[in-house]
Amino acid sequence: MEKSTELLSGKTAVVTGSSTGIGRAIALELANAGAHVLVHARRNEKDAEKVALRARTVGRDTRVVMADLSDPAEQDRLVDAAWKWRVIDIWINNAGANVLTGEAAKWSFEEKLAALRKVDVVATLRLSRAIGQRMRERGRSALPVLHQGGLVGLITLENVGDLLVVRDALRRFGTAR
Repeated sequence: MEKSTELLSGKTAVVTGSSTGIGRAIALELANAGAHVLVHARRNEKDAEKVALRARTVGRDTRVVMADLSDPAEQDRLVDAAWKWRVIDIWINNAGANVLTGEAAKWSFEEKLAALRKVDVVATLRLSRAIGQRMRERGRSALPVLHQGGLVGLITLENVGDLLVVRDALRRFGTAR
């Protein structure tokens, strides 16, 4: 990974779900642009550490935090750990419940909906509000960024309705106080 710019020099970013896939790419691009990066994963610590190591090769400070975002206590722990590490400038909610592949693909509609609600809706809203409040309290402009990478991909006519419901919930409740 080569340094391409220092646009985000001195900034600190958190990317949830950044051990693989889109989240990994986002974390590495942020590091490439000059940001220090907190890499988050639920269970893939080995790949999360690889992402952090790669970001360090361009001179960035990194940290890995493991947390299950379906659990509100783990959400709070992630926010606290991130804020104690550094003052956060950018927060990207990329993590999402994978209900389309693996064992989850066999779940009932209700089980899939519950998982989507816990991670893609509730965790996204709770994390955004918690970090946004801390950003406001520090007296600087807040820049939480929402990115629902976990909802992208393998969209079929059967599950497109679920996707639209979750995105609508985020849009409606994302600005509620």
